[in-house]
Amino acid sequence: MASPDAKETILIVDNAPDTLEVLRRNLVLEGYRILAASGVAAALEILKTTAVDLVITDLKMPDASGMELVHAVRRDFKETEIMMITGYATVEGAVQAVKAGAQEFLAKPFTEEELLGAVRRALGQSQDHEAASAAGFSDERGQFGCMGESEAMRAVLNSMALAAKITSPILITGERGTGKELAARAIHYQSPRAEQPFVVVRCGFIPGERLDAEVFGSTMERASGDSQERQGYFHLAAGGTIFFKEVGELAKPAQARLERLLGSEEGSRGLFPRVMASTSKKLGTLREDYGLSAGLLAKLSPHEIRIPPLRERAEDVAPIVHFFLKKAVQKGGYSLPAIADPAMEALKNYSWPGNAREVQTIVELLVKSSGGGVIELSSLPPALRLFASGESQARRPLAQMEADYIRGVLASVNNNKTLAARILCINRKTLREKLRK
Repeated sequence: MASPDAKETILIVDNAPDTLEVLRRNLVLEGYRILAASGVAAALEILKTTAVDLVITDLKMPDASGMELVHAVRRDFKETEIMMITGYATVEGAVQAVKAGAQEFLAKPFTEEELLGAVRRALGQSQDHEAASAAGFSDERGQFGCMGESEAMRAVLNSMALAAKITSPILITGERGTGKELAARAIHYQSPRAEQPFVVVRCGFIPGERLDAEVFGSTMERASGDSQERQGYFHLAAGGTIFFKEVGELAKPAQARLERLLGSEEGSRGLFPRVMASTSKKLGTLREDYGLSAGLLAKLSPHEIRIPPLRERAEDVAPIVHFFLKKAVQKGGYSLPAIADPAMEALKNYSWPGNAREVQTIVELLVKSSGGGVIELSSLPPALRLFASGESQARRPLAQMEADYIRGVLASVNNNKTLAARILCINRKTLREKLRK
């Protein structure tokens, strides 16, 4: 049974009852509403009668393959996102799945953290469909996030519009949670490559020893003595865009190969993917502390787009809050609550270290707890109430402010330490140490 506070609806499709149960249990604990089907035919019957935000399907099933379901969903249920899981993971399989329309491709076995991360990313595509008008940078696909309306963000959006017209590499910088991947997607979907794949390489998620082969492909020797070419993500992105998320975590061999490709004649061919990259590090430390080669940085950085953090553009807080307020109401079927002036003052004064991602998390919790009534100052997590007046922070020790803030974040996410650590932009080990103190 779904929780009364259930978030998005997810349909899981797998012929193995054990796999269905593992998926169901992990996703229900995160608050999602879960439907299950043991095959493609049953899944399609559910989709005909029920609004589903995300389909998670196995690739190999006895009656019909998950690829057939991907094609059917893309054809008949265009607003539903798709994620594929399989125990037969190959880059070629990912190529087929993504080109057919899947947002994520997850190999078995996977950890709970990998599953939930992939689900959040896939659902993030759906949550951004109506963001274009709020961002002022739109097209018919609308797969962009709410970025704000300040003068600083208008300058960013102008830079993005110019970037969509060229094919040079782009480096997008900014703190975690500012929307770097959303900006990259916006540029891609405004460009002449919009109908071609947009492929994300999450550099920190692929082990260094495998990353070069996974991204650029490799040659495998068969038992018969001949060889077989194994295509990589560059082939998947042919004619489209390849986006290196947190490029500072790219392994050295892959850095060298990417640098050579960006400077070669091959890099100017029409089918060669356009390269974009992002980093949450400062460019100086990206080279000195994180080991990004000077040559690769030189090829990426001439076209840099920096997305400023929310604390530098407080005037964007209110429109972003209202944007996520409307999205949360639409998703959860709640009444639209009003926000009392003291509460909005606190939200504007708060520094938002987690940026727009943190705004979304807090707003969703406020919508659920408000019951459609007014969001008062007392409705906010304790750490945010302190910001109702600029004078409230005066003469308070930094350690006390940090402790109050961490307690408030934990309270706001029902003591979910993984989510709290993500909002705080620290790892769980650091959070545990701070809690111990």
